[in-house]
Amino acid sequence: MDNLNLLDFNASISADGSGSEDRYVIFKLAESTFAVNCKYVVSIERPSKITEMANAPMGVRGVGYYKDEAINVFDLRIIFGYPTHEYHVENEINISGHIIEHESWVSRIADSLADGSDFKSNFTSDPLSCDLGKWLENYRTDTVAVQNLIKRIEPLHEKFHQLADRAVDYRSERDD
Repeated sequence: MDNLNLLDFNASISADGSGSEDRYVIFKLAESTFAVNCKYVVSIERPSKITEMANAPMGVRGVGYYKDEAINVFDLRIIFGYPTHEYHVENEINISGHIIEHESWVSRIADSLADGSDFKSNFTSDPLSCDLGKWLENYRTDTVAVQNLIKRIEPLHEKFHQLADRAVDYRSERDD
């Protein structure tokens, strides 16, 4: 569904509040926009604790509770053919790979400072010089959890590059 159709949905809502059949809940899922007619929506709630079920059908995450009643919790990402959120974060964003890259860099700097060996790297104080920086610069999402993660990572990543660059400068000064 494209945004023009969603605008048409909103425009069809009458000013006096009548025409409840024309009201829609509009939401984003995996960077796509969807709308559900309000007549099919009972309520919108914060997620409850979900208990996973063994041998659950495809798309069922488990059982949750709504007003003390057990209900099936569906993963709309799977139902609509998208990878799970966990798969997306682990395999498509690859934060752990970026962390390993930086840990390796820190280890080489530490070895250079400790034993006086040469340290050569394409890393600089510019946080956009590494794969994580390039990813942070270009990645866009409407997923609030990922946006919050990025907001926490960016300043730490910038500080990391500044401190690492200072360590390399210290090594050069010490040699002089």
